Amino acid sequence: MEVILNELQKNGVDIDMRTLSHHVNGLLERHESLYNQMILKINPNEMQAVFNTINVTNFGRAMAYLTLVYLIHASEDTTRRAVRLVAAPLKRFDFRAFCIEESFFRRVISWIW
Repeated sequence: MEVILNELQKNGVDIDMRTLSHHVNGLLERHESLYNQMILKINPNEMQAVFNTINVTNFGRAMAYLTLVYLIHASEDTTRRAVRLVAAPLKRFDFRAFCIEESFFRRVISWIW
């Protein structure tokens, strides 16, 4: 997940690990068996075709695509190339409503310490 986050941030997507992992893990919790079936049929070198098929037009589709990228466990270079495809559309979306904020309790605790 670190490689995905790093590549997104390197390409100007303002997202943090908390938000990325929350949405990827949420999709996995709800659709794990479907994702497991898909990754068996996807060649990591054909992520461009997967990206085009998903037709990333909103935040949810971008997260669905990134969840596949995460599960494929391809080489770092292949993962970075796959993430670059979704970086451009993600920069255009206003996904502030999807950002996971640090809880009030954690902010207070970190301020105290």
